[in-house]
Amino acid sequence: MALIRKVQRIKSFGVYSDFRWTAELPVFNRYNLIYGWNYSGKTTLSRVFRCFELRQLHPDFMGAEIKIETEDGKVHESPIFGNGLDLRVFNSDFIRENLSFDDG
Repeated sequence: MALIRKVQRIKSFGVYSDFRWTAELPVFNRYNLIYGWNYSGKTTLSRVFRCFELRQLHPDFMGAEIKIETEDGKVHESPIFGNGLDLRVFNSDFIRENLSFDDG
C-alpha cells in the first residue's frame, strides 16, 4: 500500500474552493498530526480522504475535484475512485454511520 504524499488539488469541496499543493508545503510522512481552529477544514479534509475509501464523492460535494499523489508517484483523482488506493478513515461521519449508542 502506497502512502499519501500530498493532496495536489481540492476544488469545490467545503472550505476548499480551489486548494493546490505548493512547493513550500512539506509532503506527508508515515504519521501526520493535523490540527487547527474549529471550522478550519480538518473534518472536510478527512471527508476528502473518505471519498477515496468509499470510492465515491461526498453527497454534499458532487461537483468536487480531488487529486491525491502517493509515494509511488501515482495520482489518484475523482471521480475515478476504482484505482486501488486503500484508505480507512475514522471521523464523525464514520461514527454517525456505524455506531449507535441508543440501542444498548
